[in-house]
Amino acid sequence: MAKAPGFDGTQPCATVNGDMFFPETGAETIELKPVLNKICNSCQFQTPCLQYALENSVQGFWAGTVERERRLMRKRLNIVVKPLVYY
Repeated sequence: MAKAPGFDGTQPCATVNGDMFFPETGAETIELKPVLNKICNSCQFQTPCLQYALENSVQGFWAGTVERERRLMRKRLNIVVKPLVYY
């Protein structure tokens, strides 16, 4: 798996409950999406975060996108997901 973006602790998502970015249900995702979008849209790391999420099979909310949106983006951009590597 590619190295995660080099977060330095100053990104807005580091200041809130990280569980918010990994909702358990679709209803939670719909409810949280406006709040999470606001957080992600104010972040200087949004571009590397999205790149990482597109290149890797990650779950949750990354760079203002949910999994379904990333699948569609991958298809449109012809991006092949890197296989997961377990150590």
